[in-house]
Amino acid sequence: MQAETSLKSKVATLRTARQAWEADEVAASNRRKYEILAETYRLLTSSTPEELREVAILFDISMNAATPAASIAVKIVFGDTDRRRASSLGKVLEAAQAKKKKPEDLVQWIMDEGGVENIRLQKAKSSVEKPAEIGKAK
Repeated sequence: MQAETSLKSKVATLRTARQAWEADEVAASNRRKYEILAETYRLLTSSTPEELREVAILFDISMNAATPAASIAVKIVFGDTDRRRASSLGKVLEAAQAKKKKPEDLVQWIMDEGGVENIRLQKAKSSVEKPAEIGKAK
């Protein structure tokens, strides 16, 4: 019984420490990442895809003809060793472009949307009817 209480106390302490870490340090780190991403977005919106490709070549950034300009901008700033991160952040910038967000509004928009992963996972709503809806209509 004593060991169980001691373990419960240790776990409660660790959980409190983790919650404080998430609320303070992780939140501050994410905010800084979003600020850098907003400046990357400013770079993207003020450059042509050709200019970004030229800079990417100078920095030996990997890309191909189909690599979106947003992903190239992300790779230039954040590096291209982590392809998943480049893809996720690139999708955020593409979503911001589609919604015509201003660079100065990007940080707050990302936070309002619940972060990079929530934006990345959002699917564009299709105007095309779903097969089930077509079947019901017939």
